[in-house]
Amino acid sequence: MDPIDKLLAEVQAEYQEPKTSNRPQNLPNLQNLQNLLEKPIEKPIEKAIGKPIGKPTQSLPKATTSFTSDRGLDNLLGQVKSEFDQTDRFEAEKRAEELKQEALKQEQIRQAKQAQLMRQAQEWLKSLDPLSDEGFWFEQFAEKYPTRLDAAIAYLEVIPASNPDSQ
Repeated sequence: MDPIDKLLAEVQAEYQEPKTSNRPQNLPNLQNLQNLLEKPIEKPIEKAIGKPIGKPTQSLPKATTSFTSDRGLDNLLGQVKSEFDQTDRFEAEKRAEELKQEALKQEQIRQAKQAQLMRQAQEWLKSLDPLSDEGFWFEQFAEKYPTRLDAAIAYLEVIPASNPDSQ
């Protein structure tokens, strides 16, 4: 006898002895078989997703819940985005204000320098001898300007380092 045939005969003998007490524990008894038959048959796809097929009204709340959670996530992302936008706007306004203050400060410095230069030009004109070579040259130079003060300012702007009175 072939070893496979022997094994087959042993297995058949075990299952054909219905009234033996040495029955294996893992074999289902009659009660278990009846319970299995009374249960509705689940299709493999139902088992995988956990919902019976053919009852779409039961699956709608779960789908709505996922849409609701998506909306909640969208709302949260929208809030975070609006907070970042608000922060960006605040920082942009702050930078604009700083630039405005810096421009104002620079304008004040420019005006102060202009006022200082005007005082220097007035002092220089008072000390200028019109009969000197410099005085004669300046009179010809000043003819191109609306006033002698404007000409003196233009002259002192060009040569502030060479003029000892401008320091």
